[in-house]
Amino acid sequence: MDHQRLKKITRLILILILAITVASVFLTKILYDHFEEGTVSYGQSLLFVFQTFTTTGYGDLLPFSSAFMNIYASVLMILGLSLVFILLGTASAEWLHNHFEEIPPNKISSKITNHILLCGFSDLTDSLIEELEEGESYYVILERRLTNVRKLMQQGRPVVFGDPSDQQALINAGIERAQAILAAESDETNVNILLESRALTQIPILVSVENHNLTEMLKLAGATEVIDPKKILGEELARLSMAEVGPALTSEMNQLGDLFVMEFPIGIYCKFANQTIQESGIRESTGVTILGLWDNGVFRMVDSPHMILSEESMVVVLGTKPQLEKLEESMSSNLHRFDLGHQQYVVAGYGDVAKRTVQLLQKKKKDIRLIVREPVPDIPHVVGDLTSSSVLMEAGIQEAGTYIISADRDDRAVFSVLAAKKLNPNLRIFVRANSHYNVHKLYRAGADFVLSVSKIAGTILSSILTEEKEQVIPDMDIHFVQHHVNSSLDGKKIQETGIFGTTGCMIIAVTSGDEVQLNPSADTVLKKGDDLVLLGNSNNLDLFKSYIGPLH
Repeated sequence: MDHQRLKKITRLILILILAITVASVFLTKILYDHFEEGTVSYGQSLLFVFQTFTTTGYGDLLPFSSAFMNIYASVLMILGLSLVFILLGTASAEWLHNHFEEIPPNKISSKITNHILLCGFSDLTDSLIEELEEGESYYVILERRLTNVRKLMQQGRPVVFGDPSDQQALINAGIERAQAILAAESDETNVNILLESRALTQIPILVSVENHNLTEMLKLAGATEVIDPKKILGEELARLSMAEVGPALTSEMNQLGDLFVMEFPIGIYCKFANQTIQESGIRESTGVTILGLWDNGVFRMVDSPHMILSEESMVVVLGTKPQLEKLEESMSSNLHRFDLGHQQYVVAGYGDVAKRTVQLLQKKKKDIRLIVREPVPDIPHVVGDLTSSSVLMEAGIQEAGTYIISADRDDRAVFSVLAAKKLNPNLRIFVRANSHYNVHKLYRAGADFVLSVSKIAGTILSSILTEEKEQVIPDMDIHFVQHHVNSSLDGKKIQETGIFGTTGCMIIAVTSGDEVQLNPSADTVLKKGDDLVLLGNSNNLDLFKSYIGPLH
């Protein structure tokens, strides 16, 4: 039986015994005064109940003269014995659980080397572990809370029981053989972890800070890098809500004229959710090109038709207006153009995350209105409850284009999403989740895009620790280039060139004289003298040069 469940049952039994005892004391006094000659005090009644329940039976109030009281005493004896046996059984189970359960390890094998040492277990660590396991990176968790240790042991994860701020515990967890350390406790505890770790090793130590004012202190204590997930999350919410592609790409897009970059959240109700790009058939059925996806703050350029369109991702697509309209008709979500023009933003909350979001929106001169609990100077706002329909209407939610929620509790965010969607079905809603376990609930409520602090931090930390070259938060590294079709490509269909499979570059237009074919199909035949418009990141373009030749 689970340890927490056993403790809960024990508490319930103790409460039950106490309730029965109190009730029996009152009932004994009432019945004795009614059926017997004389009267008894509550103290005498308590003594009688205690003696009967424990079967000691000194006989202070016996013998009873009435048959009813004798029957009542017999029932109390049976009830008392039952309660004693239940209490003894539960206490025995608790004792056996504590003394004979598997002893948690307090040291790792000396053969384990080059691992990532995770100091402390939390939502952040849990998210990071998922990323590390996907990348097949080995890690060891050093955790001081026994309940968490046993939970991790049940999951089969490598864990050591010990205090991460204790030098001996760090040594037992193999700090001297580790490749990197993550301090994932409170800011105050992380300072102690850093000081003790730096006395033992000079390997990189990463820290996730809760209070950004303590960033410098953590660096002074020995942190190699300090990640501020709340600040990053605020920036990401602003960037996604403004749908910024980047000045370079926007400029090049304007030259193409009839092609538009748009985004749409997959969400759990989207027909393409959890399908691969190939399975979705989006290109074949609509003609649009999927450029990449934003997934928990990381932009991933499409590099394979087997890339999964997860329900938590935001897909970036490229196409002509008719192609994009066809895509919109085939799915339940509204597409959002990157050029959103003037629109009103409503932001609920004004904590660390929301403040950073608002700062960036103001920098772009966006029309913002806040929903807050207390007045905020210099920013238009409504004071009230973000779950209230009347407050949302007062904030202008029915006319707004975008609603950003940064609530202190996820259940409040869920209610706010439901209320806002009812008032404005076309509203784009971006939500900060406090726990990544609630991300799905917020999507089900109707949010277009949800990011959690722990997931953002986990993704970024994993990218740093594993040295992956993924795009984390910054601008998209996407460029358009032209290439003149030479004899090596003459007469080949696009799918036969192997350009996408080998280099990752996408052919998004073919020009032949004055004729321009936008988003050409895979069966389009290339002719010598045609010009290809290619799209890719810097790495893709370098691969193209190696595969086909210099760009023209």
